[in-house]
Amino acid sequence: MFKKLLLSLLTFVSVHTAFSQSAIDMINSGQDVNVLFKNEANGKIFIHSRGIGASYRRLKHVTAKNKSVLDIEFTTLRHPKEIKVTGTAENNKRFVYGKLNSVYCLRAGIGIQQAIFKKADRKAIEIRVHYLLGATAALAKPYYVQIFRGDAVNGFTQKSVPFNSATFTQDSVIGKGTFMDGLAETKVYPAINARVNLSFEYAPLSYMVRAFEVGVSADFYPVGLPIMARNPKENLILTVHAGFVFGKKWF
Repeated sequence: MFKKLLLSLLTFVSVHTAFSQSAIDMINSGQDVNVLFKNEANGKIFIHSRGIGASYRRLKHVTAKNKSVLDIEFTTLRHPKEIKVTGTAENNKRFVYGKLNSVYCLRAGIGIQQAIFKKADRKAIEIRVHYLLGATAALAKPYYVQIFRGDAVNGFTQKSVPFNSATFTQDSVIGKGTFMDGLAETKVYPAINARVNLSFEYAPLSYMVRAFEVGVSADFYPVGLPIMARNPKENLILTVHAGFVFGKKWF
């Protein structure tokens, strides 16, 4: 009995290995194969209603239609009231009057991808939906501006300082500070994140990933996130996005 079981196992492994190698040879030669790939990795670049972003996603088949998902995402986050204006000195960078922090979000989430409409052939489109739940770390870097400090007797010097809505007027600001200004003072605001994405996969070959994706993201911050002066700190932030996905599948 044991010998028969061992022989059957060896036969299965040999056939599976031969099939996998044959499929790999076909892929390497530029041919398409109609098989179920266990693994997938892709990247996404996108714009959303309050900034831009990029993500990396790792997927693995759980069933024929469902995949487990691990997703890591990095985005910028602007306030809806941000408007760039020109400073009082020439050749200086434009700045956002009233901005307190430049915000960058790092998200990590796990979830599931479901195929709600499978491809009938290579020219068709596969429609998928993703459900993700995870955490966000919002990095809030103080927004620095350039101003003149001094007096007529001792002279004026240009200095980079955090924006202060209580003492600054639009005319008192020369221009925007550098990216390095305030970097050491960055604060982290944690949040709970939930995302739903709808993906339209149109790759011409079965082992490629090419898709257009739209979705919505929600972040809840227990401690409100300050971005603009004279505006309430934000606890719940909703954004919608659209982007392109590209990647590959393998056994």
